[in-house]
Amino acid sequence: MENKYKGWIEGFGSVVDDQLGVGTKQKVLDQCNLCQTISNDKEMALCVKEVMMIFDKIVKDEEKRYNVMGTLGNTCFNNFFVKIAEGIKKKSNGIVEIIKNLNISSGAEYFKLEDNKIYATFNQCLCQLGVREAEEPISKTYCSCSLGWMKSLFNTILDTPFTVELLESIVSGGKTCHFAINFS
Repeated sequence: MENKYKGWIEGFGSVVDDQLGVGTKQKVLDQCNLCQTISNDKEMALCVKEVMMIFDKIVKDEEKRYNVMGTLGNTCFNNFFVKIAEGIKKKSNGIVEIIKNLNISSGAEYFKLEDNKIYATFNQCLCQLGVREAEEPISKTYCSCSLGWMKSLFNTILDTPFTVELLESIVSGGKTCHFAINFS
């Protein structure tokens, strides 16, 4: 099994263990037969779909599920993007420049400022785990990982209180991954 797949399964298990207990971790991961021998992105998408289906069924409290996934998103952000975000903040003078520099760094016009809100719209799932290969929708619980990633991004670059909401996600059946960042 490739490290990126193994790393996600182990990371997910570790966060579930920390936040919900080893019993919950075992109930979720031990029931996932598809996650034992992943060799490509399509298989990983099936694994994630099965894990999220089991996770949603076992952990009834949506907030707890979203906290687990948000923690994974924060970890992903800190491992791969925090230095870039710190650089964007350092060279930007105000929100307009932050948006401009985010788009330059991203290589596309993903971020837009409208009426004291930032909208981030992606025409594909940017998760590196292969979930974009899913042929059927995956639970929106999974996309709380991206929500956690976005919260970490804006926590790094904004000096003002904000909230982030996920408006739509591709892997859960939407046409885009669409976020609203509300700030004052």
